[in-house]
Amino acid sequence: MAIVVRLVALAIAVAPALAGAQAAAPAPRPPIPVVAAAASPLVADVPGVRRAFVQVPGARLQWLDFGGRGETVVLLAGLGNSAWSYSAFGPALAREGFRVVALTRRAHGESEAPAAGYGLDTLAADVVAFLDSLGVRRAHLVGHSLAGAELTRLAARHPDRVGRLVYLDAAYDRQAQMAWMDRDPDPGPPAMTDADRASPAAYLAYQRRARPDLAKAWGPAVERDYLASLVKGSDGTLRWRTPLARYGAMLTATAGAPPEYAAVRAPSLAIYARGPQMSASLAERLAPTIRASLRDSVLAFERDVVGAWTDASIAQFRAAGGARCVVEMDAIHHVHLQREREVVALVRDFLRGRPVSCR
Repeated sequence: MAIVVRLVALAIAVAPALAGAQAAAPAPRPPIPVVAAAASPLVADVPGVRRAFVQVPGARLQWLDFGGRGETVVLLAGLGNSAWSYSAFGPALAREGFRVVALTRRAHGESEAPAAGYGLDTLAADVVAFLDSLGVRRAHLVGHSLAGAELTRLAARHPDRVGRLVYLDAAYDRQAQMAWMDRDPDPGPPAMTDADRASPAAYLAYQRRARPDLAKAWGPAVERDYLASLVKGSDGTLRWRTPLARYGAMLTATAGAPPEYAAVRAPSLAIYARGPQMSASLAERLAPTIRASLRDSVLAFERDVVGAWTDASIAQFRAAGGARCVVEMDAIHHVHLQREREVVALVRDFLRGRPVSCR
């Protein structure tokens, strides 16, 4: 089951500890500084993966080239994630006969975080500018989580630039989500301490405690993705690179209207994660610290409220008509990390136009 809301809440809860004084600044706050694009020294080079930057209107963005030959596939990550989240999936897909690249959107990972430019039209235009820089006229797009909104907007406004679309637990109605976000009873992750941000190893250990749902998918790609969003402060401790206001702007932009699926002519595959994911995670994380009744209410909320939203989102995706395929998988939200082999095969077949078992 998709639990994007909890992933967003986790990012917001963790950020103040990493952002230091910035998160606690009294109102009115000073202007938020522009965060420059820069390669993270915390992320080591990966053999066979090329790190690069591209200048698009208003921002310098980081991207990764996973190589391969054939039709171009652009991978877009979810909120709070970067191109590094695909550093295992991307090479695997490239080996299936595609040229695969991944773009880190503005205000994420090693990309620049400008003061403005977080609407969906701008985010979609960034991808178009990226394609132009590669000399690619038409590409397949694969997006996880929040990137689904970018896929839909880009395909609706720039249909000539899109081949096929793949939504990795990403085809959701964010506007409908906003109606119940503030009712989520989950108390959030454990507090981060100074010791948790003293080193990359300590920070990753904290994330493993805070995100037991990722245990089934944990690996080098997850660790690289986490570290790409951090910088070392003058005192040697880790800080989050991106001001929280940037994420808020993107959340607002994606929740401004229902998805415009009817305007999308590209064949589209939507993979929905319907496994226990956060249920098991929350039970494990909350059990030692809160009473059973609260834990039960959290799990009931996921089942009854978030589950109904997922069902409605699937129906909405299908109702738009056209060449749309829905596949449900028993997996966590990061379905491409947990079930990489199956998802790579499914994406390969869909992009090749081969038969895919749709629900």
